[in-house]
Amino acid sequence: MLDVVLGYQAVDMSLVQREFEVAYSNCGNAIGELVEIGVLDQVNEDRSNRPWVAPEVIAKLDEFAERAKRSTFIR
Repeated sequence: MLDVVLGYQAVDMSLVQREFEVAYSNCGNAIGELVEIGVLDQVNEDRSNRPWVAPEVIAKLDEFAERAKRSTFIR
């Protein structure tokens, strides 16, 4: 599951179901465990299509993007 989170940074139940080929009802358990340990945060309260994000992963990607803008590429 962590590989999926690292690959997408944001997940929903449909994505988890598709990636792992599991019953939709089982996806909530996996997501719930990652929410419980602080890996994922729910973005909104929409019951039909709730996305979750990995804030630490997004923060690291943002930091990298900032550093990349300052880098000088040698040809």
